[in-house]
Amino acid sequence: MAHGNFRDQSAEPPIEAAPNDREFSLPEPDLCVLADARPEYLTRLVRCAQTLLIVEVADTSLRHDTVTKRDLYARAGAPEYWVVNIPNREVIVYRDLSRGRYRQVTTFPAGDTVSLECAPDNSLPVASIFGDVQ
Repeated sequence: MAHGNFRDQSAEPPIEAAPNDREFSLPEPDLCVLADARPEYLTRLVRCAQTLLIVEVADTSLRHDTVTKRDLYARAGAPEYWVVNIPNREVIVYRDLSRGRYRQVTTFPAGDTVSLECAPDNSLPVASIFGDVQ
């Protein structure tokens, strides 16, 4: 994915939630792709609207990731949200953010390719997410 900058989320630093959610939640995505790199990200939380993509990996947390976290990221303004569904070997993609809700949800099975909405020419085989080499 050539656009944006990759931020290593191995330590899962939190990102800023929407104002009404901040008192109760400080989400820690498994991965996020930033729209651009800024020095202030070293000293303050990244806002969801400053990301191109937020990813959660779900093994036993699918319901939480596809309901609670989906809504949390949408309210905070994340333009695109993916859930990597380990048991079903698929990626669930949420897009078309409007008024704090995603209006489009698409499921990509292991045989498909997926790309960021803002970089449709840079596709990734879903199977490769699960370690399958083709």
